[in-house]
Amino acid sequence: MMHTRRILWFVLLLLLLALTVELLFRRNAVLSSWAETLFKHERYEEAAKIYQRNGEHADAAANLAKSRYKQGKYEEAEGALENAISKNPNEAEYYYDRGNIDFKNEEYKSAVENYEKAIVLDNTDEDAKANLELTLKKLQDNPPPQEPEPKEEKQQNNEEEVRNILEALDNMEVQERKNKQQDTMPKTDNWW
Repeated sequence: MMHTRRILWFVLLLLLLALTVELLFRRNAVLSSWAETLFKHERYEEAAKIYQRNGEHADAAANLAKSRYKQGKYEEAEGALENAISKNPNEAEYYYDRGNIDFKNEEYKSAVENYEKAIVLDNTDEDAKANLELTLKKLQDNPPPQEPEPKEEKQQNNEEEVRNILEALDNMEVQERKNKQQDTMPKTDNWW
């Protein structure tokens, strides 16, 4: 019995030592694993805090974006995704998530662009393809309003057009005068 207790204490001590070493040398992996567990249990705010501490990594920034997205904090999610994309611009999942945020914000044109980028990077992503199709239908049903050309710009264009026409008329008038002067001048063969 005493021998079994010593073995049990020894095993417990080894486990504690292994956990300590893991925490010291692979802190980010342990924290990331813990945050993932919190996320799966829908404790998004707590998971976001851990991901935020580890934000220098692209995956942590992307996971922070997912946590913020689940909380309905789309603007914060967008910022975190921009951070992730700047660190790893070739990750299809980041563009897929960005497309989801754009869709939620009813920015369908931008969502289409992001889903297309995700598909270009990973053409096997069926979710991105389905979301792209859904977004295209949404865009077709609700086309974005045409941005009216600002009146000042229209007015500037009209004024410039009028100036060009007047300048052309002036040039024609100058040319006609030159032609008339050449016709009315007497021709002489004398040099004096």
